[in-house]
Amino acid sequence: MADTKITDLTELETVLTTDIVPIVSDPGGSPVTKKATIANIFLARIGYGDLYVTGGSATQALTAATPAKLALFAADGPSANSTPAHAADSITVGLSGVWGISFQASMTSSVNNTVVTFALALGGVAQAIKTQRKIGTGADVGSCSFTGHLSLTAADVLTIIVTGSVTGNLILTEAQLSVRYLGA
Repeated sequence: MADTKITDLTELETVLTTDIVPIVSDPGGSPVTKKATIANIFLARIGYGDLYVTGGSATQALTAATPAKLALFAADGPSANSTPAHAADSITVGLSGVWGISFQASMTSSVNNTVVTFALALGGVAQAIKTQRKIGTGADVGSCSFTGHLSLTAADVLTIIVTGSVTGNLILTEAQLSVRYLGA
């Protein structure tokens, strides 16, 4: 079998994640043939992560026209090659490349006729990916969302920055921040 070409081998029609394939590590430098499981090959290119709040009632102060980090996420969702951290209200990506980002929020406000703006922040700096919603009365539940794509480097930290048009309190009742790795 040592003299058999890979193209002459019998095809495996049902591939399991535990199956092993040969792989050449560092082909442009010091090539070495090694083995890898199917799971390790695909896991190396999969990335996703979520933060969320469900049934929230905590408040965050909004100061007119002063951006602040959204600090109301309550739980981490599933993840691979990213680190959701609801205690820090952030997601740290683990792979360099293009990531798809989505955010959705349902909220109320303690003041009438306020415009709430949510923006994606990279390393604390607001990006062009954002959304806003006017809440007419404090009893209104408003919803807004955004989606976008960013080229990120492993260890980049994503947060949400929120701004109100008037001073008051924001109550985030439902929200999700989700990231998905799309490729290099």
